[in-house]
Amino acid sequence: MGHFAVTRNQIKRYIRQTLLELKGQLPDQVDFLIIARKGAAELDMAGTKQNLIHAFVLAGMLPPSALGSTTHSSSK
Repeated sequence: MGHFAVTRNQIKRYIRQTLLELKGQLPDQVDFLIIARKGAAELDMAGTKQNLIHAFVLAGMLPPSALGSTTHSSSK
């Protein structure tokens, strides 16, 4: 039962980190409601970021050129 909480929290961390990395590129004063689907548990940080960028491009919140900038820079 606890495994689901660990996975859910990992997905939330990936989403938060992606939004933090995209902060300067996204419109100000916008709230997001992100619903992770079953497949989200199979993604790593780079996959999560790529999927979110794709969604933001489709929504017109990022330019299509943003799809090429999905590299993850780790500051650990």
